[in-house]
Amino acid sequence: MERELLQESNYEFRVSPEPQVWYVAEEESQNLPEQEFIEACLAKPPTETVEDVGAVAHETNRIPDPRILIIRDGNILRLDEVKVDESIEKESYLGRVEYLAFEKIKQWANTMDKGTEAWFSAPFPGMYPVSKIDLGTIRYSKSGEKILLKRAILLDIDSGTLLSIFNNFASKMNAQKLGISEEMRSTPLFFNENQLPLLLKEVSMYTNQIQQVENGEDLKIKLVTYSKLEKIHREIYSSTYYSREMDYMYVRRRAEEENMIGDKPESCPTAKTAFQSFSGTETEESSFPCPRCNQPIPSGQGITTCPHCGLTKEEAGSTCG
Repeated sequence: MERELLQESNYEFRVSPEPQVWYVAEEESQNLPEQEFIEACLAKPPTETVEDVGAVAHETNRIPDPRILIIRDGNILRLDEVKVDESIEKESYLGRVEYLAFEKIKQWANTMDKGTEAWFSAPFPGMYPVSKIDLGTIRYSKSGEKILLKRAILLDIDSGTLLSIFNNFASKMNAQKLGISEEMRSTPLFFNENQLPLLLKEVSMYTNQIQQVENGEDLKIKLVTYSKLEKIHREIYSSTYYSREMDYMYVRRRAEEENMIGDKPESCPTAKTAFQSFSGTETEESSFPCPRCNQPIPSGQGITTCPHCGLTKEEAGSTCG
């Protein structure tokens, strides 16, 4: 994909046309773009809406989506210092499995001083249309704050191919290989950062996003994305958009109008519609589409189960990892 993605002032960002493998010495790994990204996010944390719409902008343009989390006192915190645990739905099948993986990552992050983790999410009918690998590397701010620098890489491959990537890398790490793709969802991998190129080499066979990780281009793009969305978000304070749902919908619509949203599927397109759909609140429409079957469900009646396919509010409520 060669088209221009984002532009601010005289700086242009384009998807790198050729895949490359990231080879970097461990002692040189915390490079300048990473440190600048960390300090910028800590100095001016993006709002939840800006973070959410920013993720969609990156994912739909197939740009690695970077973000940072804070590791502190046995917890993993968002930039607003809310525990990530509190934003993970735990009642549905996906919620329970993904929370199990998160608990493993949280324990690892609070125990280790350095290292990298990788979480693999295969497509899931009605919820996740594409594969995703979510990378996290332990970093530190200039003030000494322990950080988890995350990068989500979406892959337009099926679950079997994602499982092959997992198993090929696991065998090189002397880790257990898995038999079915769904086992990956609860099985994050932990390894030394200098082993990361082995995984990225596997991934580079299916995407051209690896070079952006190598040169920090994805971090620069994300800061521009934050800036653009923050300008849009400030308009809300003088408008009638107040609820969490409307806040997100307004910013996303404006991002679409400004061509920030690409044409590729995002990792969990039903996340926000499910949040709105089963909230039981009044909407401007007489009905909303079911997140699974897309059939209409009457609005404002507190319906918690789709009358067409039986999807429940709890099943629809899984939060993307």
